[in-house]
Amino acid sequence: MNVDLTQSELNELVYALGFAKLEARMLRKDVADKLESKLYRALAVENVRLEKQLEQDNIVHDMNFKRRYIETGNY
Repeated sequence: MNVDLTQSELNELVYALGFAKLEARMLRKDVADKLESKLYRALAVENVRLEKQLEQDNIVHDMNFKRRYIETGNY
Protein backbone atom coordinates (compact mmCIF):
# COMPACT_ATOMS: atom_id res chain seq x y z
CA MET A 1 0.00 0.00 0.00
CA ASN A 2 1.35 3.44 -0.95
CA VAL A 3 0.27 6.67 0.62
CA ASP A 4 1.40 10.02 -0.78
CA LEU A 5 2.18 12.49 1.97
CA THR A 6 3.67 15.95 1.78
CA GLN A 7 6.73 17.01 3.72
CA SER A 8 4.64 18.88 6.28
CA GLU A 9 2.32 15.92 6.75
CA LEU A 10 5.28 13.61 7.34
CA ASN A 11 6.73 16.08 9.84
CA GLU A 12 3.41 16.18 11.70
CA LEU A 13 3.25 12.40 11.86
CA VAL A 14 6.82 12.15 13.17
CA TYR A 15 6.04 14.79 15.79
CA ALA A 16 2.77 13.14 16.83
CA LEU A 17 4.38 9.72 17.08
CA GLY A 18 7.27 11.08 19.11
CA PHE A 19 4.87 12.84 21.45
CA ALA A 20 2.76 9.70 21.85
CA LYS A 21 5.87 7.66 22.64
CA LEU A 22 7.05 10.29 25.11
CA GLU A 23 3.73 10.29 26.92
CA ALA A 24 3.73 6.47 26.93
CA ARG A 25 0.38 6.26 25.16
CA MET A 26 1.57 3.70 22.63
CA LEU A 27 0.57 0.15 23.39
CA ARG A 28 3.13 -1.47 21.12
CA LYS A 29 6.55 0.17 21.31
CA ASP A 30 8.02 -2.19 18.69
CA VAL A 31 5.41 -1.15 16.13
CA ALA A 32 5.93 2.51 17.00
CA ASP A 33 9.70 2.17 16.51
CA LYS A 34 9.23 0.52 13.12
CA LEU A 35 6.77 3.19 12.08
CA GLU A 36 9.11 5.94 13.22
CA SER A 37 11.98 4.57 11.12
CA LYS A 38 9.68 4.26 8.09
CA LEU A 39 8.48 7.82 8.53
CA TYR A 40 12.03 9.13 8.81
CA ARG A 41 13.01 7.25 5.64
CA ALA A 42 9.97 8.61 3.79
CA LEU A 43 10.80 12.11 5.00
CA ALA A 44 14.39 11.76 3.80
CA VAL A 45 13.21 10.59 0.37
CA GLU A 46 10.76 13.50 0.16
CA ASN A 47 13.50 15.96 1.12
CA VAL A 48 15.74 14.63 -1.66
CA ARG A 49 12.88 14.88 -4.15
CA LEU A 50 12.19 18.48 -3.11
CA GLU A 51 15.88 19.40 -3.39
CA LYS A 52 16.01 18.00 -6.93
CA GLN A 53 12.83 19.88 -7.84
CA LEU A 54 14.23 23.14 -6.44
CA GLU A 55 17.44 22.65 -8.39
CA GLN A 56 15.50 22.01 -11.60
CA ASP A 57 13.29 25.05 -10.96
CA ASN A 58 16.37 27.23 -10.47
CA ILE A 59 17.86 26.00 -13.75
CA VAL A 60 14.63 26.72 -15.63
CA HIS A 61 14.38 30.16 -14.00
CA ASP A 62 17.98 31.02 -14.94
CA MET A 63 17.47 29.89 -18.52
CA ASN A 64 14.28 31.94 -18.84
CA PHE A 65 16.06 34.97 -17.37
CA LYS A 66 18.95 34.64 -19.81
CA ARG A 67 16.60 34.13 -22.77
CA ARG A 68 14.57 37.21 -21.83
CA TYR A 69 17.71 39.27 -21.33
CA ILE A 70 19.03 38.29 -24.75
CA GLU A 71 15.69 39.03 -26.41
CA THR A 72 14.99 42.37 -24.75
CA GLY A 73 18.28 43.51 -23.27
CA ASN A 74 16.40 44.19 -20.06
CA TYR A 75 15.87 42.33 -16.83
